[in-house]
Amino acid sequence: MPFVLEHVLIWSRSFDEYQRMFSLKKEDLSKKILGCADGASSFNVTAKSQGLDVTSCDPLYRLQPDAIGEKVSTSCELIYPKILNSVNDFNWDYFSSPQKLKTQRLSASKTFLNDYSTQRNSGKYINASLPKLPFDDNSFDIALCGNFLFLYSEILSADFHINSILELVRVAKEVRIFPLIGNDRQTPKQLKLVLKALDELPVNYNIVEVDYHFTKGANQMLKIKEIESHSDV
Repeated sequence: MPFVLEHVLIWSRSFDEYQRMFSLKKEDLSKKILGCADGASSFNVTAKSQGLDVTSCDPLYRLQPDAIGEKVSTSCELIYPKILNSVNDFNWDYFSSPQKLKTQRLSASKTFLNDYSTQRNSGKYINASLPKLPFDDNSFDIALCGNFLFLYSEILSADFHINSILELVRVAKEVRIFPLIGNDRQTPKQLKLVLKALDELPVNYNIVEVDYHFTKGANQMLKIKEIESHSDV
């Protein structure tokens, strides 16, 4: 039975999952990247260890490490039983079993918390939340937003989605959002309204199938890219 979540939960994801969710190629990873709503993922940690230029932002980063750790534990206690009760809603090729999923999620959160404990004031982790970000126009080459927009369509309004995505388009030359279905396993009405809003902007967008399909039906991302202007010299 599909989840019903009353608020956004913290469910940690790894660098490899980010690569798959957003179809990040070697040339993408060489660019300046913003991870928006990164939560307790370990994407930033692993990226930095590889010499990559990644900034993460999330309102979670207003908190001390212990407080985030508690939120991770609470989220796990809420989500994991729901997964056990709806195992047929998921593909188990990547994680192999619910227990392996839980182990990997907690491992990713531990990696994040270890880094966050010493690096929270380094500029890697910015306390910021959509739909308003503290960055200048085109501050990043790529902005990634995973498992937030569209996923929580039951509690985030259409206006919030539109304003948030317009803000991501403002701060980054390219935006990638995953997934495009809600926790109820349905395509949210917000998607159609977002695409309509994007039609009014100088951007190209398309829906791309990705090499990540854990939740059944959730294997697509929205890719938005600004149209480069060519002026005569």
